[in-house]
Amino acid sequence: LAYGMARQGLLPARLGRIHPRRHTPHVAIAALMIVVLVLALSGDLTALAQATSALLLAVFIVINGALLILKKRPGEPPGQFEVPSFVPAVGIVVCLLILLHVKTRALAIAGILLLVIVLLYALMRPKALTEDQLAEIAED
Repeated sequence: LAYGMARQGLLPARLGRIHPRRHTPHVAIAALMIVVLVLALSGDLTALAQATSALLLAVFIVINGALLILKKRPGEPPGQFEVPSFVPAVGIVVCLLILLHVKTRALAIAGILLLVIVLLYALMRPKALTEDQLAEIAED
């Protein structure tokens, strides 16, 4: 994921480097290993796992909300696979109900992680990609 984001300009370009012999994104792997070690050694793994689940639920809520918006947008061409509007609506409700059962500490950790991610993105926001860069990304 970090490798792909680096290739799209969403993360520092160094994370997109490929090892010349092994053909793996070695810098991205090492960087993520450091982040995971810091988080794992920071304390309660249960709270960290719950925070991760809360962040994933937030992603599902956003995706379902985006689907509802796309379905209602005028002039949007129909897709090859159409989902009834109640499906993403139910998805949002279910995710919110699950989030009600997440412990406050885990929600706080998730909030802090999300804030850090948003701040990092704001600092490293990519410039507009050229058509050549977009074509290269599409090929990958």
